[in-house]
Amino acid sequence: MTTLIVPRSHTPPKTPHYSPMLHNALIALETAFLDDPNIRDLKSRRCFADAAKCYLEVEFS
Repeated sequence: MTTLIVPRSHTPPKTPHYSPMLHNALIALETAFLDDPNIRDLKSRRCFADAAKCYLEVEFS
């Protein structure tokens, strides 16, 4: 959702109930339940999971 509001060159805003890590982690989980086999594919889900992992590593470093 923040992709529509904030350009990629800017850091996404931090709020108490939203983070890019959480956003990507939820998408990785939810795409497993979609009907479209291209999106449900493990490779697609892994892309979102890897993005979530990167955000998590940055946050903890």
